[in-house]
Amino acid sequence: MVLIFSSCSTKRTTLFNLEDKNDKKPAVTVLEKGNKNSVEILNQTILPGDILSLRNLQNETQILGYNAGLASGASTSSDYIVEQDSMVALPFLNRVKLGGLSIPDAERFLNAEYSKTLLKNPIIKVKITSLKVTVLGEFGRVGNLPISSDKTYLTDIIADAGGLNIRANPKNIRIIRGDLKNPKVISVNLKKLKALSNDNLYLHNNDIIYADTKNTYKFLDQITSTRNIIGIVVTTISAYLLIDRLTR
Repeated sequence: MVLIFSSCSTKRTTLFNLEDKNDKKPAVTVLEKGNKNSVEILNQTILPGDILSLRNLQNETQILGYNAGLASGASTSSDYIVEQDSMVALPFLNRVKLGGLSIPDAERFLNAEYSKTLLKNPIIKVKITSLKVTVLGEFGRVGNLPISSDKTYLTDIIADAGGLNIRANPKNIRIIRGDLKNPKVISVNLKKLKALSNDNLYLHNNDIIYADTKNTYKFLDQITSTRNIIGIVVTTISAYLLIDRLTR
């Protein structure tokens, strides 16, 4: 009964307390098809559907090659949508392919293209303004959460999601990254302090973060489900017997 009532509690799971010496599960495990020794890229990758903010730092009143005649205090950035074919329509360049590039690669590409005939020594900065992740499972709240920075760590999003609830298993947090055909699954043991220094835990756009349930609560959920099924069966049989008696 104590366990059942505690399942409704709003308490949060404590992380990074004294580590259990008997806990043999590693801090971070990466499961990936193909090259299992690939190095994690910290920079965000531009994907179809992303919204990009472009800005020319070399001349704040000159956005991508044309004088905007901006008033004091006006915005000096412009937003562009990455289409499904990874192309982006930009002033003077028409449609260029930015999808699949990292942010630094996209900046180098645009600086080179605009330097050819239009701008002198431009410093174009690219930012994805539509970064988000999806949190599911045993969090304080679930759903889509925006990422405000290109370098957002797992613990930052856990805090934004209201932390892990008491049902969560901090030894089994999973990050699902990439497309559904070739996903990368990163299993995280938040009871290990080493998890704080792993580059795989810098979040990428559209990552799915899942907090698994402790086995104790999984068992209780099964009991509750079984009890509900038995209750329905008993109610159905009782109703049948009652109707049968009334119709005799």
